[in-house]
Amino acid sequence: MARPPRKLSRKEDRIILQFDYDCFYAQVYEVKNPALKPKPLGIKQKNILATCNYNARRRGVKKLMLITEAKKICPELVIVEGEDLTPFRDVSKILFNFFKSYSWNQKVERLGFDEVFMDVTDTINYNMACFNKHSPTDHFFQLSEKDPELGFVCDLTSIPGATIGGNMDLLPDLDNPLYLRLVLGSHLAHHLRLKVEQDFGYTSTCGISTNKLLSKLEYLSL
Repeated sequence: MARPPRKLSRKEDRIILQFDYDCFYAQVYEVKNPALKPKPLGIKQKNILATCNYNARRRGVKKLMLITEAKKICPELVIVEGEDLTPFRDVSKILFNFFKSYSWNQKVERLGFDEVFMDVTDTINYNMACFNKHSPTDHFFQLSEKDPELGFVCDLTSIPGATIGGNMDLLPDLDNPLYLRLVLGSHLAHHLRLKVEQDFGYTSTCGISTNKLLSKLEYLSL
């Protein structure tokens, strides 16, 4: 006899996505000038590097490093002035509005220029109600309550990303409501990350959990 689904506690009934743009300041200039993407790039504020891209980090350059020290380590480092925050602020607002357009409850919060938290609990609740356990490999994820054709197909027997802690890396347990909610959240996060990259050119990571702290810890653990 199958076990009855475990009831969720109040602490487990939310699903929070925490997006963090990769090397955000550097990406702003790379998107503006794609010729910079393959080069080691640093963003300068006064006499230090506010941040640098992954190409620079692979060569030993670190953020908050003195410009003189960074150039010694990586002579080919391209330095861009970053004291004017206007371009970062403008892009951050555009991306924030993108995420907000996918929110049903408008519970979207920006932290600094490069982080966004989304409470997608209502979207997940709706998709839980639409879930057919007899066809989990071709679940149609509904992105709208009003338009049944707006969404994407996903395989709920797989998780599009890394898992941290718990039993998420074991065999799919789609009878477990918390497991299913987190898997649905992971597919929504994956979809939104792809859209941000395709539509705007920005890559990002995302942590998924039941509260803001855990979703951020998930991201930091990746």
